[in-house]
Amino acid sequence: MAADPTPSKAALSLLDNIASLSTGFKNGESGAREGLLDACRSLIAEVSHPSENMLDILWAQPTHLTTLWLAVEIQLFQAMHSIPETGASSTEIARRCDKNVDPIIVARMLRHLAAMGTVRETGPDTFANTPTSRAFAEEAYQDSILFIAEDFQPVHHSMKSYFEARDWKCPDSGLDAPFQHTYGCKGSHYFEYMQQRNPEMGRRPEIVELAKLGPGAEAMSHDFMTEQPVKGARAYYLHSIIQDWNDDVNSQILKAIVPAMTKGYSKVLVNDFVVPDQGAHWVQSKFFVFST
Repeated sequence: MAADPTPSKAALSLLDNIASLSTGFKNGESGAREGLLDACRSLIAEVSHPSENMLDILWAQPTHLTTLWLAVEIQLFQAMHSIPETGASSTEIARRCDKNVDPIIVARMLRHLAAMGTVRETGPDTFANTPTSRAFAEEAYQDSILFIAEDFQPVHHSMKSYFEARDWKCPDSGLDAPFQHTYGCKGSHYFEYMQQRNPEMGRRPEIVELAKLGPGAEAMSHDFMTEQPVKGARAYYLHSIIQDWNDDVNSQILKAIVPAMTKGYSKVLVNDFVVPDQGAHWVQSKFFVFST
């Protein structure tokens, strides 16, 4: 069945919104860029045929992640670091890669990365960098790709067996969730398991020791389940903490701060996701689909 060439009312509304946001983006208005990204995503979903959406979800995106994973392994983005703006051939890029990788494999990877917008195709079998591909050569991005591909993809693949074993009931404990089911570590929370597996991916004090701080900042490891040792601070700031725990644990975290606070002076600042009843952003919803 062919896609309907006539735009729906929703599509027309999105087009008007995009036009307005585009003007704001050109003028540097705050929030216009983020709004434009969301509106463009919504427009693509609205005007795409279901089969187009299916092919993107089931083929394009999974292949993209796998290609990024392989790219990290062969140091593809580092190999592209010094190529000219006009690009280089897949054979030349392959010569700079690690593991003596076959140029045919590199060519196939680059073609999909170009199709997904990660690299730029400047001619037949010729590829150049984009801001994304340059960033993906950095250690932080490389580590993130490996983290998702190696540590979290297996969790997604084991979701079905987890819920079948629980008769399709929602997790009621952060110690018996899909992650624990995947890695056979029931009774240990995610951070404990990661610390045992790789201290650099675990919890403080190892992570704190790796932190790069600006002037005036002091690194200090602390178990936030225990009483806060810094007394009478003006603010106690929690960033991306609450989202990782259930209500019972979060109550312990917040109660551990209270004895350290000075009444009428100290504040607790929470920078975290609050999922609305309607219109949740994917950044919010992805964390809470299978959480306790």
